[in-house]
Amino acid sequence: MMKKNMPIHTEVRSGVMVISPIGEFSKNSSNEMREIIVTAVDDGTTKIVFDFSALGQISSDGLRVILEAVKIMRDKPKSELIWASPRELLNIFQADSVGCHIITATNDILKKLS
Repeated sequence: MMKKNMPIHTEVRSGVMVISPIGEFSKNSSNEMREIIVTAVDDGTTKIVFDFSALGQISSDGLRVILEAVKIMRDKPKSELIWASPRELLNIFQADSVGCHIITATNDILKKLS
């Protein structure tokens, strides 16, 4: 039995594309997420925020999509990809490994880094 795709909420706030996946970011939702990112960049978006506050888990397929987004945005002047609201310490290392430009974190997560 194939899992349903996770819900992905998107909105533009002051020219910034905010992408908020809910649940598990895995192979089943990778193509939809990739399409959202490519369309946004093709339409001129230079700032993308991944709001992961409602994300339960991100698989290697999900990380691959974010890595692709970083590569796509690399050639766009003043582009930034932001990983917002990591839920666990591992997410900080994941965001760094794929090359996110900015990573936000709660005080609890920051304390675990020190």
